[in-house]
Amino acid sequence: MEPDSEVAFGSNIESPILNQPPSHMPEVDWDNLHIVETHDEEGRIELMNEDQVYVILGLRDEDERAKMVETNGRTMVEHGDDTEAYAISVSDAIPNEIEITYDKDHPKIDLGTMYLAMDEFRLAVRRFAINEEFELGTEKSCKDRFRGFCKSSEGCLGRINGKLQADKKTIKVTVLVDRHDCISSSRVKTITPSQKWVASKAVRIIRVSPNIGAKELHKKLQDKYSVTISYDTVWRGREKALAEVYGKWEESFEMLYRWKSEVLKRSPGSIVEIDVPEIDGNVYFHRFFCALKPCIDGFLEGCRPYLGIYSTALNGRWNDHLASATAVDGHNWMYPLAYGFIASETEDKWTWFMNQLKKAIGDPPLLAVSTDACKALENAVKNVFPNAEQRECFFHLMKIFVKRYQGFGRMYPAARAYREEVFTHHMTETFKESNGIFDWLREYHNLKWMRCAFNPEIKCDYITNNVAEVFNNWIRDIKDLPVAELADKVREMIMGL
Repeated sequence: MEPDSEVAFGSNIESPILNQPPSHMPEVDWDNLHIVETHDEEGRIELMNEDQVYVILGLRDEDERAKMVETNGRTMVEHGDDTEAYAISVSDAIPNEIEITYDKDHPKIDLGTMYLAMDEFRLAVRRFAINEEFELGTEKSCKDRFRGFCKSSEGCLGRINGKLQADKKTIKVTVLVDRHDCISSSRVKTITPSQKWVASKAVRIIRVSPNIGAKELHKKLQDKYSVTISYDTVWRGREKALAEVYGKWEESFEMLYRWKSEVLKRSPGSIVEIDVPEIDGNVYFHRFFCALKPCIDGFLEGCRPYLGIYSTALNGRWNDHLASATAVDGHNWMYPLAYGFIASETEDKWTWFMNQLKKAIGDPPLLAVSTDACKALENAVKNVFPNAEQRECFFHLMKIFVKRYQGFGRMYPAARAYREEVFTHHMTETFKESNGIFDWLREYHNLKWMRCAFNPEIKCDYITNNVAEVFNNWIRDIKDLPVAELADKVREMIMGL
């Protein structure tokens, strides 16, 4: 082979010159290699600057060679880079492809109008009926054919037909009678909207306002589109929209594990527990607990030793309870400590929740726990935190009291009294109204609900569990979200707070 001949990369010609190391390059004895340090005038190790490293690595020589080649009008091409000469212009357009676009709020329905799918065609026809102020009736609706008519009056001639085309995808308007003999032109509202129509409009609204409820969505759709929709249709349409935005409920339960991993990664020390029992080989979601590390530290270091434990019923497809443990900070503000999902308010479920709470905060020597009149919760607190001061919400106590006895007596001034002699005076007058009050309170409501019995070191004299009620009211608009979205939304709200 001549020295000036070129060898094409990727060819089948084997060259011994390419397979052998250059003869002028000596082999390096790495075992006996020594690094010699150079020192400056003051005896310090002399470090190389970037220019020296650039020269040692041979990059300066490469630049010089590249300049010489460019000057001589030659181009050095490395393997895989010579693509410009073989570039092929590619068009994304598909031959005979039909491009269909339309305004979903004001669709154009003409004879011969095309739509990409039957679902889109049905929604467009319903939107068209709403805009034209006539009530749409359906004579036939299947995968390949749609026949609709105006049912505003019995003899109206208005009709719209759509048919699946030969490509088995697009739908074409084959019949259109846009002449109405009814009095629909004087109508202001129509009851045409369906669940799918509601869902198509609700998706955009939910993305902007994820906490919007069915009642508010119902009013917004009726006012904006001048339609009359039943509440059930809006509710079901909203469920379809939520599934499109947040995914299916089954996927949400699986996503909860990924959510847990991400929380523990971002906030080490947080307590996140998911309980999933296995029944007949199938795994079922059972309960969930979360206490973020910043919330735990903030409670132990800066909050009053007081907790309000309560739960609120969820109103989504998973109709169980959201339990919470809420504290009070130094400014008497609500301080969310932990939250979780439990299937029901049984002693077993509450004991599990309280045990997870104990993992988070330990067993503080000074702690007051306020609950409602739920005996299962009271027993769970007693078993898990035996040294805590157990308080009962006076508001819940009185809701039961007024059903059993007439009038309030002097219960309220007794509960608010700070001195024991004042409390005794009011309760003596209350016992005179009925002999059974004393025995009833001692047997069924023997926790501390009066201020005079509270430990003053707790520095919290609430006789009600309002701090927990505030938390429930705080999250009331998101209680129908899927479990993973609900858990993350509460986390987001807590971080914002």
